[in-house]
Parts: sequence; structure tokens; C-alpha cells
Amino acid sequence: MLTHVLAAGLARFEVAEFDPDKVTPGFVGFAFTGLVALAVILLLMSMNRRVRRMRYREEVREQLAEELAAQEATAAQAAPAAQAAPAAEAAAEPAAAKERGTAEQSGA
Repeated sequence: MLTHVLAAGLARFEVAEFDPDKVTPGFVGFAFTGLVALAVILLLMSMNRRVRRMRYREEVREQLAEELAAQEATAAQAAPAAQAAPAAEAAAEPAAAKERGTAEQSGA
């Protein structure tokens, strides 16, 4: 019995003839294609924005690294000069004390 029902249903579909040249997707197909195209455009715009942000952040990181390296180099150059200055002052103090002692003796 089930086979008779299925055969009758298939017979109905076989009777419905259509011209393959006149079959179109219609408005639904056009709308779906448009939505897919719009989605692709929006995704590309979002991707472009994110890539631009990443590129900008990388440039800022490089600039910060260069500034930090320059500050460290300046500090490294200033440190030996700062260490040399107290040593020069320490060496100059005994000579100055000696001169003061000589001046005190001759002035008395």
C-alpha cells in the first residue's frame, strides 16, 4: 500500500513539466546573493581595520623600544662620567688641603 502512495506521489511530480531555460532563482536567490556580497564586504572592511591597528601598534612598540634603548645608552654614558667625577674630586681634595695648610702656615 505504501508503495502505491509513493508511486502516485512520484507520478504527480513527473507530470509537472517545466522549461529548464525559464527556471530562475527569483528574488530569494537575488536577495541571498546580495546578502552574501554585503557580508563579504563588511568582513573585508573589519579585517582591514584590524590589520591597520596591529601595524600601528607595532610601529609604536618599535618607537618605544628605540627611545628606551636611547635612554639606556645615555644613562650608560653618563654613569662612567658620574663615577669619574667623584674620583677626580677625591684626588683633588688632598692637594687642596695641602695648599690650604701651606697657606695657613705662611699666613701665621
